[in-house]
Amino acid sequence: ARKVNQVLRREEPVWQKSFHDHVCRSEKEVLDRLRYMHQNPVEEGLVLDENAFPYSSARFYHGKSRGFIDPM
Repeated sequence: ARKVNQVLRREEPVWQKSFHDHVCRSEKEVLDRLRYMHQNPVEEGLVLDENAFPYSSARFYHGKSRGFIDPM
């Protein structure tokens, strides 16, 4: 957050009140957080399958897309 504010030349909160940055210390932790993010649209009822959410990188990680977001 300090680096973001330094680059943007400002002094404001970067994260929402209950959120903070976190350094992932293992590959397992990275994958756990990635799975959590991919499941968010499913948990919120926006899609039935994480691969169906158009703004997700899930398709890329499951080999169903060449890029993070398919161009229209």
